[in-house]
This record gives sequence, C-alpha cells and structure tokens, in this order.
Amino acid sequence: MTKGYGESTITRTSSGGVVRFPAKVRHPGYKKSDYCTRIVLKHAKDIFNLKYIICPVNEGNVHWVSAVIFMEEKKIQWFDSMGGTDMYRLNGLLRYLKDEWNAKKKGQGEFNEDEWELVRCTADTPRQSNGYDCGVFTCMICDFISKDQPLLFNQSHIHQCRDRIALSIMKNCAIE
Repeated sequence: MTKGYGESTITRTSSGGVVRFPAKVRHPGYKKSDYCTRIVLKHAKDIFNLKYIICPVNEGNVHWVSAVIFMEEKKIQWFDSMGGTDMYRLNGLLRYLKDEWNAKKKGQGEFNEDEWELVRCTADTPRQSNGYDCGVFTCMICDFISKDQPLLFNQSHIHQCRDRIALSIMKNCAIE
C-alpha cells in the first residue's frame, strides 16, 4: 500500500515564491520525501525552517480544500469551506514530515509525532453557501494564511475574491 501525502502541496517561501508538490507523489514507485524535497529546495534550504507549507487538496475531482502545515507551531490544520475534515490526508502530511526528517536530519534525534497537533476544520473557517465556490474559498484561505491575515471573508465577498484572483492571474503575481 502506498503512503499518500495528499493531492498537491504548495509552499510560499520567505521570498514570496510558491512551490507545488504534484499529485504524482501519491503514486507507487516515487520516493516521496526525496521528490517533494527537491521541489522545495529550489526555494528553501530546509522545510523545517519554513513558517508554513500550504497544501491545496482536490477531493475526488469535486471539491477543493486546504491543509496548512504550521511549522513553528507544529500543527497541521484542515480548512474546508463545507466544514469537513480528511484525517487520512492530515496523517499523510504528518507522514511526509516524518519521512523528510528521517531522510535529512537523522543525526538530530527522532521525529516526534506526539509534538504535532492535527486540527480538524474549525467553526471559524469561512463557509460557502453553494456547491461551486470551493476553489475560490481555497485560493482565498491560502492567500490570507500566506499573508498572516485572519480569515475574515465569507460568501458575500465572493465576487471581490474572484476579481482579486483574476487580477493576480493577469498581473502574474500575488496582489498585496
């Protein structure tokens, strides 16, 4: 059985760069930790020195959610605009961290899974009120978290959020 880490993972580096771990990391035959780490190391020397790793996740090609690995807080949190939580994927991200630690930091002690908190989707996560805005919510959650801003938006802001995303795409950069 393959240990999956999730659908995809992005990391915003201190210089503002974004790295995405492709879905291929879940397929048999990949050395997941090495493959993911090569992608991250283009932008960061050590994932354990990052502030967070932001992971957009596509669930069954029908719904987008986010998981965020808060490295400093040792917390992996699920953000779903419909309120659900996928503990399998949260545990998969914890496995990725453990594999990465074991591959890169062997001489620095054991990776202690007990120090890490897996956080289900909380009641204050912004919620969509329809069946099609999950991608917008996921993009905005990732954007707000990457800028250390509270998640203070809701369904009534969705048109402004869509405009912000479109402007980011047209300008080929994140909008401050």
